[in-house]
Amino acid sequence: LIHRLQAVLTVVLFVTFVVFTVKLVGGHEIVVPAAVSGADLAGAFVLEVTIAFSLAISWATYAADFSRYLP
Repeated sequence: LIHRLQAVLTVVLFVTFVVFTVKLVGGHEIVVPAAVSGADLAGAFVLEVTIAFSLAISWATYAADFSRYLP
């Protein structure tokens, strides 16, 4: 199950980071002002949590591989 999730998330996160790279290189304004509220604040929070989750879940397959050798 975790290997299927990893395969799907690899594609999803690759596309996400390509979009971010294109926006950054293209000169789009991606830095939000210091005072955000409402939907902008919620969107920024969800983006931050998603990036942190992508880092954590990227190691999931390694943990699954090592745990199968435990007694």
